[in-house]
Amino acid sequence: MDEIEKIVLEKQYKERIIDYRELDMKISELECKAREAELSKLRLLDMSKNIGGQRLTVETLAKPIVNTCLQAIIVVNRHELVFVLPNNEKANYLYIKEKRASLIQHTPLLEGDVTLERRYRNEHLHYKVVLV
Repeated sequence: MDEIEKIVLEKQYKERIIDYRELDMKISELECKAREAELSKLRLLDMSKNIGGQRLTVETLAKPIVNTCLQAIIVVNRHELVFVLPNNEKANYLYIKEKRASLIQHTPLLEGDVTLERRYRNEHLHYKVVLV
């Protein structure tokens, strides 16, 4: 094997290693997306099982549903709350913290008012449920 042939083969080997690494990265990305899709599917199945085919209302937001799908509660002020439902795994605590102001203005899936009867006076709360 002469020197030129050795150089050509080494160059081809390096190119194949680069191609292999690129393909490995693409496979890893696709596996991650598949995991995210499966987790979203399982979360939606849990939500639909807990709701039992009912329309989403305040009354259906019971503890199992809240535990299944609620990511965060943003307290806007004393009388206003925003419940955050994640659409994917990227909606973590830091993301919600950074996007807090825009999430408050986000178009809600569900919105309403609740009156809590207190001993001396009633408390009125306004709530919104948003999807991130």
